Amino acid sequence: MLTGDDKKKMVARLKRIEGQVAGIQRMVESETYCINVLHQFSAVQGALASAAQGILSAHLNTCVHQAFLEGDEIEREAKLTELMTIFAKYGSVLEK
Repeated sequence: MLTGDDKKKMVARLKRIEGQVAGIQRMVESETYCINVLHQFSAVQGALASAAQGILSAHLNTCVHQAFLEGDEIEREAKLTELMTIFAKYGSVLEK
């Protein structure tokens, strides 16, 4: 999982995304031209995908890595199954 500076950077990134979503809400409330709102949705989706990739990378470099270095066969298989499930469920979101 994320720790130290990486965690601070991720929290800052998520706060920026939160601000972008609030901006979309304001755009809708003020009846901004739909295409401009859709462009902002696209920007938020890209930012979320990038953040998700960061979390996945951290997971691979910590939890999964540790399971393969120190875990037993059952733990390694569990991590592989977990990754297969994540990629099946969120694969398109994680692509950039």
